[in-house]
Amino acid sequence: MKPIVKIALALVVAVLIAVLLRLFAVGTYSVPFEGMEPALHRGERILVNKWNYGRIHCGDVIVFHDPSVEDGKKTLIGRVMAMPGEVIYMDHEFHFSHAVNLQDTLPAQPIMVPLKGIEVPVRPWNATLMRNTLTLHEGQQAEVRNGKLYIDGKETPHCNFTQNYYWVMTDNESTLSDSRLFGFVPEDHIIGKATRIWFTTQLSRLWKKVE
Repeated sequence: MKPIVKIALALVVAVLIAVLLRLFAVGTYSVPFEGMEPALHRGERILVNKWNYGRIHCGDVIVFHDPSVEDGKKTLIGRVMAMPGEVIYMDHEFHFSHAVNLQDTLPAQPIMVPLKGIEVPVRPWNATLMRNTLTLHEGQQAEVRNGKLYIDGKETPHCNFTQNYYWVMTDNESTLSDSRLFGFVPEDHIIGKATRIWFTTQLSRLWKKVE
């Protein structure tokens, strides 16, 4: 085989490997807002591991499709704060905690993050959240009337889900581009885990591990 043919073949193989890695293993994404500072700054570009995207742990910074956008083209970045099956607490000012009460004067209501196959109790404070999740991601006809959830016209005290969900938040709580705004993040919306910063205007942050 001629040298020029070998070089051309090597280039083709290299391009093919790069394309396959981008499609199935590694992707690059731009940080769209300041909500993840100081871990990530707006405009920085990060490597995202898509290969093991299903192995999510609490505290991971993930890239995911915006659950409130039907076409799935908009992507967001946030930190996993609660796993499927965990109970979180939220007060009327959208303060989040794993504790029963956030403040003495602001009682918080429990919200269970849906776990596949496990019944989630429906309460007046989570009925709307359950309805939105069922209609947007579970393909069910649901509505809320007088604080009660109705599926296909029938009142239900609990509901089941066909996949796992996560509660995702920005590091800066003043940035409301997270689960406090759009609800649970479905497992099939998760693109991958943020791993490294590969482009930034601050040299000290270049190739920094995302934590």
